[in-house]
Amino acid sequence: MDPAKLLMLCEQNEYNLLNLLDWEEEFEQTVEEFRLTLGRRRKKRKAPREWKFQRTGAFWESEVPASSEEHFINLFRMEKQYFHVLVKRLLGIKKSDTSFRKAIPIDKRIAIALYTLGSTAEYSTVGDLFSVSPSMVGKILNDFCQEVQRVLAPEYLPKEFLTQSQLEECVRGFEARGLPQCFGALGSCLIEVNNVPGNIAEYYNTQDWYSRILFALVDHRFLYVNYKSPGGRQNDEVYEESSLKSIVNASTLFKSNSKLIAGVKVPVMLLGDSAFQCSTVLLTPYANPQGEQQKLFNNQLDECRRVVDKALRQLKARFCRIFECLDNHSKPFDIILCCCILHNYLNCNKSRILESWLNEPRTERIQPVAIGDARQQTDVEAEHIRQGIGQFLSTINISKHLL
Repeated sequence: MDPAKLLMLCEQNEYNLLNLLDWEEEFEQTVEEFRLTLGRRRKKRKAPREWKFQRTGAFWESEVPASSEEHFINLFRMEKQYFHVLVKRLLGIKKSDTSFRKAIPIDKRIAIALYTLGSTAEYSTVGDLFSVSPSMVGKILNDFCQEVQRVLAPEYLPKEFLTQSQLEECVRGFEARGLPQCFGALGSCLIEVNNVPGNIAEYYNTQDWYSRILFALVDHRFLYVNYKSPGGRQNDEVYEESSLKSIVNASTLFKSNSKLIAGVKVPVMLLGDSAFQCSTVLLTPYANPQGEQQKLFNNQLDECRRVVDKALRQLKARFCRIFECLDNHSKPFDIILCCCILHNYLNCNKSRILESWLNEPRTERIQPVAIGDARQQTDVEAEHIRQGIGQFLSTINISKHLL
């Protein structure tokens, strides 16, 4: 600023020239400091973060292609040929590339889902193995379960399972096992839950832990699956409340396919353990068998009912996530239904169940034992049916001894 002008301003405003010069110097210094600070901030500004976190991994790209058939089965719970069939059929989970990045290939998506179902590893561990994020693992699993239901369920776990052709096939299968006029066996297992909705007491079972009931109808595959009932219920209560009972009662196929056995008209029936009430559609063992005929009947019925225990054991061995880590998923029934459909798909194609899966040590909860009420009143007609089948089995047993 011009000194003459400064002097004039001082005289007009009675300012001290020295003070005014100090003020000007302080102002210029403040402006300069502000300029330097702004410059430093600009220099320290970080580059924008990448929207995609770069991961590296060679498991899927290198190790899996070079793996043996046995190792592949251990990883993905099925042979390579059945895996490739899924890749061709489950096209609904295929994603398109974008301008930002390439989509995860469909075969890798299916591999991620199958590996997750067949293991108890955390999503973060699975994500590190396949070089994807944990949230992507959950999304891929959810999409996979939905697509399996959409594409494979009509063939391998249809809603309309009670048809004439299906009934005839099931009856032949149980006759080969030694029991006539049987459509399927009822059974269940408990799956532990931590996040209990509603009335918490309903989920507390007799072994003192919280659970839900996986209730199923099985021949050599799953015909019907229910995962709605809390673990505190009994099997007969679950059956009474299920849609299965309504389907069976509404159908005329069981009675229309009746056969005369030992002078008794025997309809096609379901098999249950002693926890169920014996009726004309549900065959159960004697609570207190008297005599050789009733004991033989019980033994043969228990032998045929093992198909449901075997199916649940194999399901547990192949897809162990549903019995140990199911709480981590937002849609547990989708996972269970998906695993049952895949179980049927693989069984129908004669896929192997490895002994190492069945014998693998697990920290499982003790399953409650179903106990029937010996005071239950059996329907008169149902009792005649049991007697007729018992007499039929005794005749066959005597014939075998004579031969």
